[in-house]
Amino acid sequence: VSPMTSDLVDSFADLFAADNPPACQVCGYTGTTGTGSPFCCQSMQGHNFKGGFDGKQFLEACGLEPQSERSYSDYVAGKIAGEFE
Repeated sequence: VSPMTSDLVDSFADLFAADNPPACQVCGYTGTTGTGSPFCCQSMQGHNFKGGFDGKQFLEACGLEPQSERSYSDYVAGKIAGEFE
């Protein structure tokens, strides 16, 4: 896979992840609003994030592998928090 193709696939993966983030199964919070608590407003415990875009599956379908050993959920959380460009 050429570097240009890989960059394009990564851009699509970022777009899909931003458009379909994992959500708390209790209160629906996605963490994308810039406000909110690390604690679920319904359970008073941590949010139970599930679902969202499956980047690993997308990359595998494109014949690529994730760029790092970080889990995809950590990657998405980092993207939401603005850790990555």
